[in-house]
Amino acid sequence: MFKNRPLLDKDLLKKRKKLKKKLSKLNRQKYRNIDGNDDDEKLKNEKKNIINNEEKLLEDIVFNTNASILNRIDRNVDLISIDLDENPTNNVDNNDDNNLPNNLFIVDKHGDDRNIDFDDDDDDGHDKNVTDIVDDGHKQQREESMPVDDDDDRMAQRFKTELFEKLHGDGGKQNDQSKTKQVWFDDDDEIDVSIALDDCKKLPKSVKSQDKYRQYLERKFTEIYEPPNWAQSKTLENKRKSRQHKDQDTDDSDDDNEIQVEQIAYGNLKRPNQIHQLNKEFLRVKKCPHLNQSSRIRTPLNCLQFHRNSTVAMIGSSIGLIRLFQVDGKLNSIIQSIYFQGYRLTDARFISLNGREEILVGSDGMNTKCHGFCYYYDMLVGKILRIPLTKGGKHRYSLRKFQISPNNQFIAACDDNGNINLLSSTTKELISEMKINGNVNCLSFSPDSNYLIAHGEQTGGQAFIFDIRQSNKQCINRFNDLDTISATSMDLSPTGNLLAIGSNMGVINLYQFNDVIKQTNPKPIKSVMNLTTAITSVRFNHDGQLLLFASNQKNDSIRFLNTNSMTVYKNFPLFVGGNSGRTYGRIFDLDFSPHSGYASFVTGHGTGHLFRINEYSNY
Repeated sequence: MFKNRPLLDKDLLKKRKKLKKKLSKLNRQKYRNIDGNDDDEKLKNEKKNIINNEEKLLEDIVFNTNASILNRIDRNVDLISIDLDENPTNNVDNNDDNNLPNNLFIVDKHGDDRNIDFDDDDDDGHDKNVTDIVDDGHKQQREESMPVDDDDDRMAQRFKTELFEKLHGDGGKQNDQSKTKQVWFDDDDEIDVSIALDDCKKLPKSVKSQDKYRQYLERKFTEIYEPPNWAQSKTLENKRKSRQHKDQDTDDSDDDNEIQVEQIAYGNLKRPNQIHQLNKEFLRVKKCPHLNQSSRIRTPLNCLQFHRNSTVAMIGSSIGLIRLFQVDGKLNSIIQSIYFQGYRLTDARFISLNGREEILVGSDGMNTKCHGFCYYYDMLVGKILRIPLTKGGKHRYSLRKFQISPNNQFIAACDDNGNINLLSSTTKELISEMKINGNVNCLSFSPDSNYLIAHGEQTGGQAFIFDIRQSNKQCINRFNDLDTISATSMDLSPTGNLLAIGSNMGVINLYQFNDVIKQTNPKPIKSVMNLTTAITSVRFNHDGQLLLFASNQKNDSIRFLNTNSMTVYKNFPLFVGGNSGRTYGRIFDLDFSPHSGYASFVTGHGTGHLFRINEYSNY
């Protein structure tokens, strides 16, 4: 930082030493000539001149009229705090990082390491004008006068006052707003990570054993979530303050733009998009680097979800490996890898409830070694916990094609023989059991988490609606799904007005939710027949204007539907199929980011494809 700056002028230090020697000599001469009044008067005047010269020299050493005190500090000078309490009005909160210590003295590493003081023994005080330096970058002015006392403490106090005025330029007035101090200290926060995570076989790669457990948790929290509101405002305020110390010639517009971008980035998860109608024929979409480009492995991917409250996406594979990525559309850096060894993973979902953040994983039960239990990963603590899944003491079940309610309180999972298991997301215990005719293949919660819709095969083409607010979880309606023999996927729009049901014939029926909850034979407002194989994935975006659907039985079987015009966009998928020689492969899961800024899907090739939807400005 100070490499190219000139060293402290050694000539000034030499002059100061000469003045001190001369002053000491005059003091000795004074005591030898006690009877000589004229000589005594001359000695006093000469001593006064020496003191004035030394004061001026001291100011030249410490201050510079063309630069701040920070620009005078180099390799040879240290600023060290000392304890001076005579003037309580000039106290400064040294806990504030924006303030330098208010009591300083100079230490020359090459020479004198003593306090800057005056070694005369004269007890007589003399009035003189004192230069009070007020640093506005360009000028100095004399504002007040005070008597000069030869006492060391008095001179140190004067030096303290001048330095405080130099640094703050506020006449020594203390800032009214004092920094809030921490009122609670927990000894457990100071333990090392190696002690807190002693039951783990090995620590994460980015964690060192000597790191503090509190710092580890804070870093992990900020990786997953956006900073809290109080931290956002404090960060931006500190950046503005730090930029005030920059040179006046720099362009402030760049800094202002940077702060504005940061404010948008912090608020993009909460700020609603401006509602506008999408283009009916052309969707403005851009291909981004792969979601898992920072850490890609050649294994089929079958799980994908964007976190609802942060810019994090989760990708999972059937070998039991889950990876978290920071979504920015450019680097998409990997945050963490979680391995559920020996577990055949088919579904994974985020759970956010009461300050807890978890990843729940389930299996379809096809592998007997994975039947009868599930896992969840505590994202803040960093632990994997195994949960047994039994009912009636003997019967074991699995979390097949499970769904999390929008309020994160319930887990609904498909079971054998048309049974539906409803669990508490907090305790992972079975709350209730519901049943439909036939086999259940797909579930969907209403946006208010009051209703659960179930559909499947061998149901006679019927779908069932349960009111989970009731203690007996009663089925309040069943309706006939037009021309559907076997339902393979289903989703209800976040706005609560549209229900999409995909069948094994490649047809998607779109219904008004108000119709299906009241009528037994509702008429679909649209039947989409663009795909020819079973619809295995359907997903509405946050405002219900887009429907993304796909099939995992044929390469590149994915489409966007505009729900306003009920038309399928012709410009998607991009640059694949035909004679291009490019293919996405089979698509196993898909999702939108919280405000539809991104759409993504994962394939059997081990790739997470990411697209920027330019129709939406937010993440």
